[in-house]
Amino acid sequence: MCGQKVEASVPKTICGPCDKIITTPFCTDCGSRGITTIVARNEPATGQKTANPSGNKSLDIQATNKGPLVKTSSFKSLVERSITAWNSLAYATDTEVKGSVLRLSATLRRLNSVDDLFRSRIMFWFFQRRDSFMKETRFMKFDINRLEEYILIPMDDGFVNKKDCFYVSHLWRTREAPDPRGEDFALARQDLSTQSWTYVWIDWTCLPQNASTPAEKEYFNRMLTRTPVLMRECGFEWRYPTFQPRLWILVEVAQYMLNIRTGYAVTDDIKPFINDVLAMKAEGVHQVITRRGYNCSVSRDYRLLIGWLELLIIMTKLVQDVPLKKMILDAVEPPYVGFLEHVDTGIKVDKNTGVVSQGGVTYRFTPLYPVDEDGFPK
Repeated sequence: MCGQKVEASVPKTICGPCDKIITTPFCTDCGSRGITTIVARNEPATGQKTANPSGNKSLDIQATNKGPLVKTSSFKSLVERSITAWNSLAYATDTEVKGSVLRLSATLRRLNSVDDLFRSRIMFWFFQRRDSFMKETRFMKFDINRLEEYILIPMDDGFVNKKDCFYVSHLWRTREAPDPRGEDFALARQDLSTQSWTYVWIDWTCLPQNASTPAEKEYFNRMLTRTPVLMRECGFEWRYPTFQPRLWILVEVAQYMLNIRTGYAVTDDIKPFINDVLAMKAEGVHQVITRRGYNCSVSRDYRLLIGWLELLIIMTKLVQDVPLKKMILDAVEPPYVGFLEHVDTGIKVDKNTGVVSQGGVTYRFTPLYPVDEDGFPK
């Protein structure tokens, strides 16, 4: 039941991409290596269940529920283009990644439509291709009728990486569009033109912000609640024309600077956010958020973002090894994880009470559990 905590006292293995407990070292659905923890979870909300493909291949046009029409051939081209791309990613020769490619290729090929993809329990990110990004004059709006501009990348270790992928952090100038005149886009494109990369993730481009169907809304909510994975694993590009205390930007900068093993770049436009992250480490998240007046335009996001920041600051204090810290965050952040214990470090995270404990010492954060049907804290 949604919001019901299920206790567990023995180690469990989680498949992150499928957001479920598995009984084998590798997930039988997607082939991902599981993360072993002690974990309690509630059942997925109704919206998390995988829709059954219709199997209707008699038409070359698929209809989404009251949404635009999409050619089936365009979707199948996206599938094959994506699978081909996976074999060229930085870690494609890694044995575990190669095994995942085989299994995830079969999974993706079983999907018959964009709606199937939106509702799939095994989750895939939309990434814009480099040549598509470089030819634009402003941030492209997400459009399922322009599937040729994208590839799909699995939410799985070894696929999204800093060598191939960039995450673009930007200011939203208006609620209707982030950068209507393309001013910030032009600067970001100039920055990225000198970098070596292949795919880029931008919220306006890669998520259906103005979801027009239930499937789009479901996909948007599920992927939005997992975006810290991208902030940690991608190369990070930013352009902020002025300083405005936006909570989403603070989260993005914090995930970037606290999860990088080498030094991070400091420019005039990012410096206020970096200073605030450092202040949060010293003073606490709420103190800095209140003093600096941080806000977000969507009220339901506020509690989630505060909780993410507090968990990140706590984990940064407790775990010095960056890959290990990222692994723990990957395991605890999914909305339907209510309790997690990392066996090796002895770290316990109770998202219902908002308590992290290790060795008899406790730390408090904003409770993030239970969640509503969209995966946001109640």
